[in-house]
Amino acid sequence: MYLMVSVTQDNFKEVSESLSPLREQANHAPGLGGVERSDAFKRSNGAMLLIDWKRQEILASIQLPKVMGFLLEEDKLRFCSWADDAIYTLEGSECTNKITHPWCNHPHSIYKTQDGYLISSSATDFVMEVDSDGKVLWEFLFAEHGYPLLGGRWFNPKETYNGKYIPTRFHSTHVNAALPYDEQHFLATLFTTGEFVKVNFVTGEIDVLFDGLVHPHAIRYREGGYMLSDTEGGSVVLFDEVLNFIERVPLKGAWIQDAMQTNNGIIYIDNFPLPNAAHHDPSATHNTSIVEMRDGDVYKALSVDGRYRFFEVQEVDETQARHWQQAWRVSSFKLEGAQWGR
Repeated sequence: MYLMVSVTQDNFKEVSESLSPLREQANHAPGLGGVERSDAFKRSNGAMLLIDWKRQEILASIQLPKVMGFLLEEDKLRFCSWADDAIYTLEGSECTNKITHPWCNHPHSIYKTQDGYLISSSATDFVMEVDSDGKVLWEFLFAEHGYPLLGGRWFNPKETYNGKYIPTRFHSTHVNAALPYDEQHFLATLFTTGEFVKVNFVTGEIDVLFDGLVHPHAIRYREGGYMLSDTEGGSVVLFDEVLNFIERVPLKGAWIQDAMQTNNGIIYIDNFPLPNAAHHDPSATHNTSIVEMRDGDVYKALSVDGRYRFFEVQEVDETQARHWQQAWRVSSFKLEGAQWGR
C-alpha cells in the first residue's frame, strides 16, 4: 500500500505560540478582525510525502507552501495552500497553475465536481466551485444563511482576505470540508458548531444531518456511503449512501485530523492538539502520527514530534507512486526524527 500525505507546517508549536499577540490585535481590527500573520507562520514550510506503508519507507517528498487538502488527477496534483490562500496545480515538481479568490482564507479541502472543483475556505466560512481556469461558478457564504459571524464581526465582500490571520473564535462555522453530493447539494463539516450538514447551494437551505460532534473534519467517500472524523470526539462516524447514521468507530488519538477506510481497517492522522483544544497539554510530548488500526488495536504507526502537522492522507496505486517518486527524486524536504512503531 502506498500513501500520499500532506504536511501543512514544520514548526507548529512555534506558530501556535505566536498567536496570542495576534488575537489581541484582532480584537481591535474591524470587520472579520483580520491582521497580518506572524513571522513564525511565514517561516513554516509544508510538503507532500510519498510513503510505502507496507515496507515502512518514505519513498519521496517535496517541499511545498503549507499544503492542506489535495486532489490527485492522473499526473497532476492540485492542493490547497495556506501560505497564500490559493489552489495550486503541481505537475512533476513544478507548480504550473494557481487559482485565487479575494475571499479565500485558510483553504482546507478540494474535491472534483462535474464542472470543476469544490473548495472550502475555513476562515471566511466560504465555499465555492471553480472551473480548471479558476472561473467562479458559484459562491456560498454561511454567514448569509443562518450562521452569523461571532464576536460581533461582519463580512465585507469588497475586501481581500488573502494572507490575513482571522481568529477561529470569529468564524461562524470554520467549514473545513465540502464534498459534492449531487447537482444542487454539497456536504460539509462545521468545526465551530460541531455539525455535519447538507447544503443546497441553489436555494441556500441547510439540513443538519448529525450534530454533537467535537470540531469535526474530513468527509470521505467510502464503500457503501460516507465517513467523517470527529476530531476531538476520538472517532470516525459512518453514514450510508443516503446519509443515514450507521455507527461511530472509536480511534486512539487526541486530534483525529483525517481518516480513510482500507480493506483491513482504518488509517488516520493523529495530530498534536491545538492550544485551545480540550485535550491540549502544553507540557505533553504528544507526537504527530499516521496510524493504522485493525480490529480496534493499533497495528502500525509512523510518528514524528509535534512540530510537524499532517493534514490529509490518501491511498495511491503503484503506478501513481512510481510517477511521483520519479518526479520528486531530488527531495527538497526532510521529515526529521520519523519513527515506525505500533
